[in-house]
Amino acid sequence: MIGLMMVCLHRAACFTLGVFFTSGILAASLPGEITDVTGRAHAIAGRPVVLAWTGLGCPMSKLYRPRLERFAKEFEPKGIAFFLVDSNTQDMRADLKKLAAGFAFPVVRDANGKLAREFKVARTTEVLLLNAKGVVVYRGAVDDQFGFRKNDDTGAGGVGAFRRTEPRVHHLREAITALLAGKKIAVTRTEPFGCALGLTDVPAKGEVTFHQHIEPMLQMHCQECHHKGGGGPFALETFKQAKGWAKMMVEVTSEKRMPPWNADPKIGRFKNARGLGAEEIKLLAEWLKSGTPRGNPVQAPPRLLWNSGLGLGEPDHIIELPAFDVPAGGNVPYRYVRVKTNFKEDKWVRAAEFSSDTPEVVHHVLSFLSEPRRNRRAQGRPWTPPFNMLAPLEGAEPREFAYWIGRNRKYLSQYQVGQGGGLNGYFLSGIVGERPLVLPRGRAKLLPAGASIMFQVHYNPNGTAQKSISQLRLWFADGPPREAVDMHAASTVVFRIPPGKPDYEVRASHRFQRDGLLLALQPHMHYRGKSFRYVAEYPDGRKETLLHVPTYDFNWQHKYELAEPKWLPRGTRLRAIGVYDNSAANPDNPDPNREVFFGLQSDEEMFIGFFEVIWNAPKPAAPKD
Repeated sequence: MIGLMMVCLHRAACFTLGVFFTSGILAASLPGEITDVTGRAHAIAGRPVVLAWTGLGCPMSKLYRPRLERFAKEFEPKGIAFFLVDSNTQDMRADLKKLAAGFAFPVVRDANGKLAREFKVARTTEVLLLNAKGVVVYRGAVDDQFGFRKNDDTGAGGVGAFRRTEPRVHHLREAITALLAGKKIAVTRTEPFGCALGLTDVPAKGEVTFHQHIEPMLQMHCQECHHKGGGGPFALETFKQAKGWAKMMVEVTSEKRMPPWNADPKIGRFKNARGLGAEEIKLLAEWLKSGTPRGNPVQAPPRLLWNSGLGLGEPDHIIELPAFDVPAGGNVPYRYVRVKTNFKEDKWVRAAEFSSDTPEVVHHVLSFLSEPRRNRRAQGRPWTPPFNMLAPLEGAEPREFAYWIGRNRKYLSQYQVGQGGGLNGYFLSGIVGERPLVLPRGRAKLLPAGASIMFQVHYNPNGTAQKSISQLRLWFADGPPREAVDMHAASTVVFRIPPGKPDYEVRASHRFQRDGLLLALQPHMHYRGKSFRYVAEYPDGRKETLLHVPTYDFNWQHKYELAEPKWLPRGTRLRAIGVYDNSAANPDNPDPNREVFFGLQSDEEMFIGFFEVIWNAPKPAAPKD
């Protein structure tokens, strides 16, 4: 035995831990009973125990809690005691009591992180299985369904969490089953993928302080999503919140998983680019190293206020979708909702914002316009390229058209929505991490009179069943704009990704029939997407790479807004070039043994290169010397 230490899970539950090592695994003697956050004592003497670490704001913790509840219901009758342990300084006891009120097994507040330190637990989602003698016989991940990937050395960031359709290895279940059967546990330690625990390790002392240095940085780069009611899973608005998440912030910023941004920094410039500079990342690390000093509140910047007005006043029109019950887990098929607008005259949208009362579970909303064919070429409408039903067959020989048309016949009804159902572009979007649409004066998007809007909603369950209501808020211009903005696309349904292939390339293109001013680019693939490029081939033979996304991430479908719009003359061919990874090495891959074709659901694939453009745009004047 190396040593003894008194640990308190709760003021009513103090006990002595005898710490020693057996076969490299930390072991400890637990007390005869543990008191949870409600004050109830639970006898555990002589029983095997599962200690499962959690965090209220950690997305992976939320995903694993329903699974742990199922395990408890299955294994507690067989003698295993389960406890959910929270060691985060930023998590409030009152909120833990709310969690405990509807939870299947006891929730324990690890005061000051003493239990986590004794057991050397550093992350949420880590579970410890102790036998009846108090020896840790397994520690690590619940299973391998959820985790995060490391970034490559391209300098691009944003590749973070992955979620498999189902776990491949059931670590905790296998360990419990072996323990109950009296058999040797085959795997005794694995790596947990969770959030760094919010523990205070060193006294706060240093020149870098929260109010003077860190708070302005969070306002600039993080609070857009990480504010109360925002799309982020937790808020970063107060000192207590930032202090608790400091370790995780240093980790994800140094690895460039946050702020999310996937573009190769060596190609193109984008006005909505996210990311911290090297000095900012260093400053954040120094703040953590010095114990996260608070500093003088007088030096704090004014607190940001978040509202839904976009600085434009109340919206002119609001469309609210019917409520939808999002399950706690599993894959939810795309939801389609058609709403008729009943406008008697054309409307011009200058700003738009999608919102939800459950932003954590709404991955994206796309909207498409549907109007009577006779209205599509009404007088005074801006020119847009007509949808060519054969365009998505790019890559097929004419003799193969019948096969690909037949294979995709079931999607013909979707193709009619918005003249292409997404393969030709879309009207408006609301995607996690994306800023609301606010167009500059003189630009707007057409919402035709009498049109219906088809909404496509993709939900990502987060571990808690919820009733979700989404809204689209619209602000209209006073009349037709000087420049009409259009979201178009280069796409194809002609691909057959072989099982196990790690680098299957797909190409699509759009030839500009009119001059166009390119505003933004937006790649779209599903879970097997690996990389994406846009290349402009000019009429004079020149080629220019406009965007390179070396590590595509389905979780972050950015619209890359050009810092300087690019004029593309008539005859330019805009090529979209993507690569898919259908191998077992891709942790997002739902099934590496499956041949994959085009389909609407996330376990199938799409290949769409959206681009935002102003048609018939005059060539910009050359900059003056």
